[in-house]
Amino acid sequence: MNKDSELEQFKGLNLGELAASYGYTLDRRESSKSSLVMRHADGDKIIIATDEDNHGVFFSVKTNASGSVLDFVIHRQGGNLGHARQVLRAYSPVSFPTAHPSIIPKPRPIPNDRAALVISWHRFEPCRPAYLESRGLEPAIITAFSDRIRTDERGRGTVRIAS
Repeated sequence: MNKDSELEQFKGLNLGELAASYGYTLDRRESSKSSLVMRHADGDKIIIATDEDNHGVFFSVKTNASGSVLDFVIHRQGGNLGHARQVLRAYSPVSFPTAHPSIIPKPRPIPNDRAALVISWHRFEPCRPAYLESRGLEPAIITAFSDRIRTDERGRGTVRIAS
């Protein structure tokens, strides 16, 4: 197998299953059909999506780490591309069973512009109602929709329309 085809095989792995093997758990409440939210006991929170080329991509909400399955291994273990390749060889189809139905679903591919929206949403902070109250929204309404409202970098409320 040449190096390029090996990289393509790695990039096609289910990144959610790989993250689960590193101790991440799926947050079903925040996940959707097009993105998975997974949390680690050390406080790391990652968002996983499938790019249009069917490669899994992730980004960490707590750090600036993002990229492919290879970047995920480097994020969790350090090292370089060569080290990540060695680690991922253990996840070949023979040793990492992907033929059976997965516990962690692979997100549906989404266009890059939608992936950017998902990334932005998860980087926003939880709702701070002061701005919304200053705009005339009643506290009861803000409370009822607080799981769909985040505060952007300017302190404004941002509403999530749909998953």
